[in-house]
Amino acid sequence: MNITYLSTKYLIFILAALAGFSACSDVKDYSSHFHNYIQLSAQGNSTLNEDDTLPVKVNILLASTPRKDVSILLELSGNSNEVLRLEQPQIDFKAGEKTAQVEIYSNQKGILNQQQVVTLKVKSFTDNNMEAWNEQNIIVKPNKNIPELTEEQLILLDEYKSKWGLDLSRFLGKLKCNTTVTFNSGDYGILYDDKDTKTYEGTSIITLSEHATAERPILKILNNPLGMGSFLWEMMRRCTIDNQTWNDHENNPEPIAILKAINYNKNDEVFEASLDGIELVPTQNHATFIKPVMTSPANEEFGTDATWLNVIPFEYQFSAWTRFQEMAENNVTYQFKEGSQTIERYLKEAPESYRLNPTYHLTYSNLDTDEWGDETAYTQPSASYNLEQGVLQFNFPWDCQISSGGYTLFRVTYTLNPISKN
Repeated sequence: MNITYLSTKYLIFILAALAGFSACSDVKDYSSHFHNYIQLSAQGNSTLNEDDTLPVKVNILLASTPRKDVSILLELSGNSNEVLRLEQPQIDFKAGEKTAQVEIYSNQKGILNQQQVVTLKVKSFTDNNMEAWNEQNIIVKPNKNIPELTEEQLILLDEYKSKWGLDLSRFLGKLKCNTTVTFNSGDYGILYDDKDTKTYEGTSIITLSEHATAERPILKILNNPLGMGSFLWEMMRRCTIDNQTWNDHENNPEPIAILKAINYNKNDEVFEASLDGIELVPTQNHATFIKPVMTSPANEEFGTDATWLNVIPFEYQFSAWTRFQEMAENNVTYQFKEGSQTIERYLKEAPESYRLNPTYHLTYSNLDTDEWGDETAYTQPSASYNLEQGVLQFNFPWDCQISSGGYTLFRVTYTLNPISKN
């Protein structure tokens, strides 16, 4: 097939994939159009807890449409104790078909005490022209317990009900969440690779915040905040370890030297996010959730002040960042080459863009004003709840250090607990 006959969309797919997979250590010729590559990509969440009932959905895309019936056999690698199950290992494509989807479920064994990374791989295929393009990691986390409220918190719940008729118990516990992400066109190949809209379905555990008072009902989301858990981890990787700049080892060896110094291992690292400070306003049935956050500390050496932005105050627990900070405090160094010269630096002197601080990488602009100057791609952050419909909804913009075209827009809907019969 002459390359001039390839569709524009196929060329874009190839170029985007080349950028997305530049970090791979193999030397396959991914630009070759003689292979029908098999691409795996999670549709929404690629993380689940052991007790989740919703599956991880993985899309299968062939680079070109097969002219005859073909089959692909998939397998789960690293699936110790069979914590996951693949519902349909063999995928059959009829001639003319190039897309399919598989679902991967938790076996709900409840045996994990730390996260486990399971990899969906292409095991075999019936067409010799096929070749696996990539693999898809699935993170399985231990069950997260719903915290019991203290006696003081239970008193607060009674006060909210007495004062405003607000049954806050409907907001607490394990709630289902649906999150729709709408990307902007400038982020093609950077934040998204195929569809400009993505949907995440999952659950979050919500409790009463320690900052709640009799006058201020405040919620805290302990996991998968606003349904963004998998999304935030994916964007963190794209900002850092999967970023083309970080993986240009020949021209930019410093980032990989930092990862080596902190013993970074992609399958062992743990990334968690939570969100405190969602304050309900019972007299208006809405909530506030945008707060000032220090996204970059002051740097005395360069004479710069701390950077504060009005954003969603996610709190991150990232094992690699924790380790980086501890090693920096202990004056650990890293080495890299600049031409023929070997440079040695302290971790604490590393450029901020090469550190692994999620708060820095996952924030870029204020969210309460349109700093991109594109009103059509901006929405004012808002949150409201409707007790009759049983929903808590959020709408907001978001961007990060590698955003190139403007804000990404989010619409989040939590399904509240039913009305108590007591």
